[in-house]
Amino acid sequence: MAYYLVVLDDVNYVNDELYYTAIAGGERAFMKMLANKTVVGKKLLDQMLYPVTKEQLDECRKYNPIVQLFAHGFRYFNNVPKDVIRQAKKGECPAFPGMTVITVDADIVPETYKYYKLTFFKVSDYKEAYKYRMLSKMPSVRICGRLYIALDAVDIRIDKPILVTFKK
Repeated sequence: MAYYLVVLDDVNYVNDELYYTAIAGGERAFMKMLANKTVVGKKLLDQMLYPVTKEQLDECRKYNPIVQLFAHGFRYFNNVPKDVIRQAKKGECPAFPGMTVITVDADIVPETYKYYKLTFFKVSDYKEAYKYRMLSKMPSVRICGRLYIALDAVDIRIDKPILVTFKK
């Protein structure tokens, strides 16, 4: 079991395993809380997270969760307009010099997820062997142990970023 504490927009959330272990007192009690709407989750991409109070947070910290900070969403990821992507594919992109564009067949990615104006897909759904070496240049985020890549976006902190787009 992995326990995660996610700080998103200055609110503390935990994954279901940590919630039912530290707060609910078991999985069965947690299911009852969900059924009675005593606790209501928030969906972040395809992950359900549950808000905790300060007192509950103190209980959760006793289990040494993995802390993930998303202070203000994904503020370093910028959507890239289609005309800029076309320029980059030709190697003529002054907005992002050195940007590499990877085109992925949309058929190999079964599901995408929206967060604000960004679209993500799970890396496990992307079946290319060289992907792991390139992740540091892509706009990627790890949430509760799963890795996601933003489509048609770049991480503005990266020199020579890699942009991933779908083949139309």
